[in-house]
Amino acid sequence: MIKSVILDADGCIINWKLVNASIHFQVTGHRPSIDLRNKILGKNPYDAWTIIRDHYKLEESVESLLKRRNEIINKLYPKMDLYPGVSKLLDFLKDRSIPYAITSSVSDADTRLKLSGYPNIINNAKAITCADKSMPRKPDPSIYHKCLNETSFKSSQTLIIEDSVSGIVAAAKAGCKTLFVCNPTYITADQMFEKFNTKPDFKCETLKDIDYVSIFNE
Repeated sequence: MIKSVILDADGCIINWKLVNASIHFQVTGHRPSIDLRNKILGKNPYDAWTIIRDHYKLEESVESLLKRRNEIINKLYPKMDLYPGVSKLLDFLKDRSIPYAITSSVSDADTRLKLSGYPNIINNAKAITCADKSMPRKPDPSIYHKCLNETSFKSSQTLIIEDSVSGIVAAAKAGCKTLFVCNPTYITADQMFEKFNTKPDFKCETLKDIDYVSIFNE
């Protein structure tokens, strides 16, 4: 039975994709294609913007691109909306006294900035675990091992909610149950799961579509 939950902040709590598309255009002058979005999904900011710079053959350094990006982020992130169904999930967890934690591939400061419009989400989280520069990236499970250690959650009783294939693979390697929030535009997801010989335990397009009672009673 599932007794704890870990949520990926970057793609499952805050609706950053619309905001990031706007930031992408303001910094590069281009609208991100679905193919490019899939290439940078789950990447840390430096790696993602290295891919973006190379994709558009920009002469500007990654550091300069990130600086301009961060200036826009500081204005927009505190105003971001929650993803559909997040409030429903958090209410369900609260009603059942099920603890949750938050993970992110970006810095603690960036993660808290993204969530700053929702102080209750920050305050009620058992932990907010962020990757540091030395930590291997997903699909390596290090970020989840770290979170499990910080919270004392048991992996076999923990559901990890992710929106990327690499995140689901990392969660499975950590020994946890997995829920894949799959954007319909993520057309290569099934092929990538086959490549990693992994598939999510549960799958949905948005968190509002889930029958949580059936999942948590398994």
